[in-house]
Amino acid sequence: MALVLLNPDQWKDGDFSSAVFSRKRLKQGAQSVCRVAHSTAAEIRRHVVGPQIAKDPSRTLVGGAVAICEDIRSITASDGLTRLFCVVDAPVINGKTGDYLGHAHLGFSEPTNVDGFWNLNDRTAALAQLTDAFRKFTVPDSLESIFQ
Repeated sequence: MALVLLNPDQWKDGDFSSAVFSRKRLKQGAQSVCRVAHSTAAEIRRHVVGPQIAKDPSRTLVGGAVAICEDIRSITASDGLTRLFCVVDAPVINGKTGDYLGHAHLGFSEPTNVDGFWNLNDRTAALAQLTDAFRKFTVPDSLESIFQ
């Protein structure tokens, strides 16, 4: 899966920004990512990059970062059993047409939505592990290299 990196939202000063993953969007299961095998660079430019830059012209495309879905799904709580993240295909959102086939959502897993599950250090560690999963390959990489 791939994450589009826009400066300054996901990328700032040569590295992932501190807000690369929105806790709110992860809690909602709505952090947008792209399924590499089901997307093209042209689709990503049309459905992700273009609309984001249109909303805020100060944004610039840096490229993308790739993670293996299983690496993300294997991030667990300290018990070693509770998966912290899930990935769900989301090609059509709220009946919106024109979305692309490779659109997916990344979010905190259902067991983490229980009051008292998280403490600040655990959530910070989980987000660091998630970011590290996207560091496994060249970062940033061009959309054309990612979506071949």
